[in-house]
Parts: sequence; C-alpha cells; structure tokens
Amino acid sequence: MKNNKRPLWAALVILAMIGVLLIAFYELAPKKETKETTLRNEKPKTLKIVESGGGDFLQTQGQKVREKDRATLELIQHYNIRKEYNVGEMHIFVKEVKLIKMTDIVDEEKQYLNNYNNKSIEDLLKEKNKYKDADWNELNEAVQKSGWKIKDHAYYIEIIYKVTNQYPEEVQFFSFLDVQFDGESFFVPRRNFIFSDDTFVGESSASRVDYRKGEKREGRIGLLLKNRPKQMGDIQFSTDNVRNGVTHELIRSGKNFDIPLK
Repeated sequence: MKNNKRPLWAALVILAMIGVLLIAFYELAPKKETKETTLRNEKPKTLKIVESGGGDFLQTQGQKVREKDRATLELIQHYNIRKEYNVGEMHIFVKEVKLIKMTDIVDEEKQYLNNYNNKSIEDLLKEKNKYKDADWNELNEAVQKSGWKIKDHAYYIEIIYKVTNQYPEEVQFFSFLDVQFDGESFFVPRRNFIFSDDTFVGESSASRVDYRKGEKREGRIGLLLKNRPKQMGDIQFSTDNVRNGVTHELIRSGKNFDIPLK
C-alpha cells in the first residue's frame, strides 16, 4: 500500500503545479492584452502650431508651441504677478512675466531678431559715463559691437500688462521706458521685438500716440537675453513722464518700480 501512495502523491503534486501554471497564465494574459490595447489606442503627442502669439498658449513649465514660419517656443519659467503700479492717474497692471526659450528658429526670424539684440545709444550713455564724451560715430560703433548673432536658440523675457488712463483728458505717456534685468538695461522702444496696443508707437515722446480719456491698452514686451539667466532676479522698470496731450505740459514725473519674481 505504501508503494501505491507514492505515485498517487506525485500525480497530485503534478496536477497542482499544472493548475497553478494555468491560473498564472489566465491572470497574466488579460493584463498583457490590455497593455497592448492601450498602446495601440494612444495617439502620439503633436506640437500645437499657431500663426502668432505663441506665448499666450504657454502656461505650464516645459510646455511647447510652434509659431508657424517662426520658431518653437518653450516655457521655462512663469510668474503670475497681478500687481498694479500708478503714475498719477495712469494705472499699469502687470499680469504675467515669462522666460521663454526659442528653438528651430527660421532664418528670416533670426534676421529679424538680430535687429533687437544690440544695446541702444540710450543704454550705452547710462553705463557709468563710459561714453559721456563719445561722438556719434563712436556711439554707433559701440552699438554694433554690443550685440550678438542669434544661432540655434534664444531666450527672452515676456512682460504682459495693461495700461489705463484715468485722467479726464488726453495725455502722453510711455509705461515701460527702461527695463533692468539680469544686469542689463533695455531701452524698451528700441529693444522690444513684440508689438502690442501699448508698444506699437513712436520711439520719442513727441511721436507717441496719446492716450485718450479713459483709454485702456493691452501691452506685451519681448526682450532678448544673451544667455539664460542663472537666477531669475526681480525686474526693475521706469516710466516716462505724464504730459498733457495738447499742451505737452508736465502733469506727473515718471517713476521707478520693481516687479518681484517669486
């Protein structure tokens, strides 16, 4: 009897092992099928392509968008500022500041951007009186040497804001006259490569479009950076004076402000 039990015990063990293998097979098979089905159903991520205003679509760090016939934009840093600055009854509301990287830049766009990466004469004249006694030829030569050529990529800061004239009259004003960031000074009328309601105006006070009574303008500024900032420090900006739109009489002197990036 003992000899008969051994083959029976061995058979039971084999049957048990076969049962375990069958259960394992049926447990794993559906999971594999589901995984394969999911992979088949997944659509490859495509880069959103827009005609213009690509920066508007960038809200999440690392997000990218392609501006048709221009470049691919990637959001590196995003700051939701929402802070108001007042010069008399001129109200500047800064909404956002973005650090954006441009890649795959088309040649025509590189040529366009190269017009905005030189320092202006106004910028040079502020550099510790270094060019105080320089003539116009020396200044123009220094302007040409101050720039760099856009190559495979570029960084820029974008400032989004709006301006409201709450004076009961028409006035002359320029909200962002100078910007200081990452150790560099930008004379905005000549360094900004993005045009908007508030910046598509003349470079001098006499040629700028006046604000009508109660007028609101959307503003957007793009300033090219030679290198990616190692640390995003605060932005400083100064405004122009507020003047009467008819008599050009001074109403309020310009002011200096800080935009904290936190």
